Amino acid sequence: MQALIAAIKEALKNDTTLKAYVKGNVFVSPTTQYLPKAGGRSYNIGIVPGSEPRTESPGNVVDSQPSVRIVAWVGLNDPDDSVMGKGNYPGILAMTDDINAVLETKSFAGCEWGFCKSFSEPKIYGEQGHRGNFLVQRILTYTWEKEEER
Repeated sequence: MQALIAAIKEALKNDTTLKAYVKGNVFVSPTTQYLPKAGGRSYNIGIVPGSEPRTESPGNVVDSQPSVRIVAWVGLNDPDDSVMGKGNYPGILAMTDDINAVLETKSFAGCEWGFCKSFSEPKIYGEQGHRGNFLVQRILTYTWEKEEER
């Protein structure tokens, strides 16, 4: 799992599209509830290790399906803008599409064929009704396939 998390973090930090607005704010977190700093225009990506169900196959082969939750955070000055984007500033929907383009069907650290099982609905955190004092969050849940000898 550690190698998978490190590879995902590196891929998200180095993607040209994301790099243009996320500006390196990619971190590993033990929980989806970790709130990055709000205020102004902010884009953050949290990587949360998930479960790793395992089964043993004939021939001493262990199959596992590691899961990882990617937590996207957007803070713009207006709730509508944070969801839909405005001008050169992507909203949470565009940001999660960009993240998915980096991870979907890709292989990392011996784990093959990433698949996003779900995109959560956007949630708002902070003082609603106060411009610029909130963040919008959306969680993407991925699984990969991994096979290794025992």
